[in-house]
Amino acid sequence: MKQFTRSHGVDVAFNCVGGGLFEVALNTLGPGGRQVNITSVGERRVSFDLLDFYRRQITLFAVNTITLDTIASGDILDDLRDAFEKGRLTPPEITRTCSLEEAVEAYRQVDSGVVGGKIVFTFPH
Repeated sequence: MKQFTRSHGVDVAFNCVGGGLFEVALNTLGPGGRQVNITSVGERRVSFDLLDFYRRQITLFAVNTITLDTIASGDILDDLRDAFEKGRLTPPEITRTCSLEEAVEAYRQVDSGVVGGKIVFTFPH
């Protein structure tokens, strides 16, 4: 990542995977960078170089989305709409769609790491 930022590193890394990408995302940060963690699939324990962490003055944030109701979640998505519409943010790849009856198997696939993108649940009208 540093080759794209003139060796500075990024200001913010959004870790939407968890432990498996924690240190990778941390290493992309420049001085004063921030990592935002919103989930943890697979390995929940992480380790990192504490000396490097405080010398670069990195900040870690966690967003516990389980505490948000559908209205609060919708408000967050609405706030992000403009960035998606203008192409500053791009949605993740959707690997597959499935029904609620297939949810257990879908979660097993996500947990095992075999899913390369996102799984979207569909509901009948």
